Amino acid sequence: MEFDEEEKEDTLAVLCSGKERKAVPLLTAGDAECLSKLPMDLIYSPIRAAEGWANAPEDAKECTIIHSKGLIRRPCLILKNEKGIYDTMQIFTSKKSAEPIAVLKAGEYVKNVIDDAILEKNDEKIQVNRNMRILEMAEDGSHIKMWVSAAMDFHNDTLWYPKSLLPEIVENVGYPQPCSVGGGQDLQLVEDCMRATWEAAGEWTAEAIHYLIKEYGFKMVFSHFHNIDLQGHMIVQFLKRGNSSLSAEVIQNLFREVYKQTDRYIGKYLDMLDDGWTIMIVSDHGQTCPEYHLSQILTGDDNYNAKEMVEWGFTVLKKDENGNDLPEIDWSKTRAVMWRMGEVWINLKGREVHDGIEGIVEPGEEQWLLEEEIMTRILETKSPLTGMRVCTLALRNKDAVLLGMGGPKCGDIIYLAAEGYTMDHADSFSTVEGACGTSCMSIFAAAGPGIKENFKTKRVVHHVDVTPTIAALFGIRVPHECEGAPIYQILS
Repeated sequence: MEFDEEEKEDTLAVLCSGKERKAVPLLTAGDAECLSKLPMDLIYSPIRAAEGWANAPEDAKECTIIHSKGLIRRPCLILKNEKGIYDTMQIFTSKKSAEPIAVLKAGEYVKNVIDDAILEKNDEKIQVNRNMRILEMAEDGSHIKMWVSAAMDFHNDTLWYPKSLLPEIVENVGYPQPCSVGGGQDLQLVEDCMRATWEAAGEWTAEAIHYLIKEYGFKMVFSHFHNIDLQGHMIVQFLKRGNSSLSAEVIQNLFREVYKQTDRYIGKYLDMLDDGWTIMIVSDHGQTCPEYHLSQILTGDDNYNAKEMVEWGFTVLKKDENGNDLPEIDWSKTRAVMWRMGEVWINLKGREVHDGIEGIVEPGEEQWLLEEEIMTRILETKSPLTGMRVCTLALRNKDAVLLGMGGPKCGDIIYLAAEGYTMDHADSFSTVEGACGTSCMSIFAAAGPGIKENFKTKRVVHHVDVTPTIAALFGIRVPHECEGAPIYQILS
């Protein structure tokens, strides 16, 4: 949010519509790299002399914070300190309120501002907690720039069992903390907002886990901390070349700080080793910075690659009145789309229905020939920089079971980026390496009772091996459908 004494053309400028997520076609080679540039909701609000307040100093100024797309508005006082410098904002529910719901000092990260939010799905008003930070405040109070986190519905017990644990944790530990993926190309947003928010989330998570162990005697705990992944999506692809705002050296330091943060989080549990706990550190994947460039036939998670697929004639876009392509797919003429990071989906008759239009490709021979043509195109695609192929593998859904994929939840064709052309993960073999020492490989480390000391195994550890290894440590049977095996080599 930005507040100024000078009027903006639009008092309320919301850049993100917040509508239901919908896959859109990517029309240029750089579209798939735009995650770190995505705008957050940006709101402008004027600053004026304070008027109509029950109790406000003579020289106070006022502005308005806007939540829930303007349905909730909170008047704020902008106040001077003892030196006559404006450095404080007080947020009120109304100008008649005797006490503020929050007091923000310039530059300070403030957690757990309790206020209302309105749910879009049913217009229900709920109570939430938000974190906030004033990033800039002019000494004369004429300009303020502040950041507001996502709102956390701390009454939502959907993921809690028994449900009584949520209010107990809120009372004894604090409110669940938001996460952040905002500001990948703005140094201040990365350091003061995104990183700070994950720091708060890590502290809350660890404290909540320790509380539950102490109060309920839990013997097994799983902690999922997503800070490297989500911050990495904003940073890792720029480690070698930098981006339009930050140098490679600055971005490398930012990513290094993410790992230091993770180290602090893991450190919150290491004293449990002295109490007889065994600790496993496992990641679901790594992240790579491409040595050369992002493969031009990869897309983001929820978008369609329209550029190559349109050029090849498999995807057809709608046209405007002048015959120019629109960012909207014509499903009546489209035979296939690239979607979801390395998948091709055939617009199959009897299975696909888009915008009320049934698929147009007949199952059987027509589908088989089309898949063959698409896979050939994919494997023939070369880097304009190196002249080498950008994909290392393309195979049908039925063959993808050999990679642990396939089935109705995967595309009809699976293709994997070659080393040097990855987005960051989920688009290549896990053995792929990238620039600046990055890799798609996961981390596995274990310590404590039942684990050999100072031992490094030569065995390739797969994710499916972790659960049966835990079962072996507990002396219980492995799950009936388990596909992995205990990592016998590390067991003492």
